[in-house]
Amino acid sequence: GISGVNIWKLKMKGKLDYDIARQYLKAILRLRDAIKIVRNPFIPASEMQNSLKEQGFDPEDYKNNEKVNRAVYSARWNKVQEAWTNLETILSEAEISWGVEAVNVQKKLDDLVRKLRSVIWLFINYPESYHKKGEENDRLLYGTYDMHDKFSSEIEKEISEIKIFLEQYL
Repeated sequence: GISGVNIWKLKMKGKLDYDIARQYLKAILRLRDAIKIVRNPFIPASEMQNSLKEQGFDPEDYKNNEKVNRAVYSARWNKVQEAWTNLETILSEAEISWGVEAVNVQKKLDDLVRKLRSVIWLFINYPESYHKKGEENDRLLYGTYDMHDKFSSEIEKEISEIKIFLEQYL
């Protein structure tokens, strides 16, 4: 009887680990996709108008670059922040089940997200400072998603490391 209970516990632990790993992977991929959206250099007119309206500006202010940039990048960043917050919630579950290694495997990805956040913050709030490092900041802010996009490659590398870590639970 005791061995049956132990087998049952192992199966339940395996299912729990599997569920956490799937949620973790899903959250990482959502974060990656939100980062891609925020780094998209193209801003359609509809996104400009919707973002302006959401931020309390007149949708007709689409000719004012400062307001458009503030509205669009704030709205885009909110999606990244939402994905990142969701990931942090799941990360707590992972840490409970798997220990500090679950947190450590994600630290470099967190650093990259913080780096992007600081560039967006500069772009929105201090354009003069942003433009002092123009090309360097542009490479972070605007994604090309080809072999020359170093930031995108770094994001993908860190996601690959997390996937490798999660394989043991999937």
